[in-house]
Amino acid sequence: MSKLPPNQLTVRKIASLKDGVYGDGGNLWITIRGETRAWTFRYKSPLTGKRREMGLGPARDVPLSEARSKAADARRLLLEGRDPLEEQTKRKHGDTKERTFKEVAEHYIAEQTPAWKDPRSAPMWRSSLGRHVYPLMGNRPIGQVQTEDVLAVLRPIWETTTETASRLRGRIERILDYAHSHHWREGDNPARWRGHLANILPKPTAVAKVVHHPWVALQLSRLGS
Repeated sequence: MSKLPPNQLTVRKIASLKDGVYGDGGNLWITIRGETRAWTFRYKSPLTGKRREMGLGPARDVPLSEARSKAADARRLLLEGRDPLEEQTKRKHGDTKERTFKEVAEHYIAEQTPAWKDPRSAPMWRSSLGRHVYPLMGNRPIGQVQTEDVLAVLRPIWETTTETASRLRGRIERILDYAHSHHWREGDNPARWRGHLANILPKPTAVAKVVHHPWVALQLSRLGS
């Protein structure tokens, strides 16, 4: 990372600068050659360890504030271990087509299956997701899944088949965490219980219905007669 303190430049200062290369801090630089002024982001690639430069556009089209925003985005990629130039190339070639929730879920199940001791786990995951989740948000881009989507799945069954709904919530949460770890989505997990859905849905233990075994029901009816 650049050692220059941030925000070294101003619009007025840039207008008065002579030919040369000047740093704004935070890896952001402006190169001035005659009437040409262009922004670049200078960094060391986390993939190769080599110094690289990424063009951010001419100053006539990209104002100082926008250049700083682009530099901030690039720094976030570096913190995640990604090379900004490589990511830019992927975007240009359409390699970052967003995965759907169903695609990510199937990836997760396939990767986890060898570690699951119960051979029934993968089929049960696919069955519950296929019945309750995929019809509602299976085709939604993974990065666009929001709290409303999760609630649309859970609310219809939260008070009728609470155990299933609670288990399903946990599965959705794990899939979204998996996507976040692979940088396929950003932000908080909308399926998280503590501090999020716990503020919206009643506790599972408060709505779960007690289902008695037929023999128990018979004995209770006899006691009441």
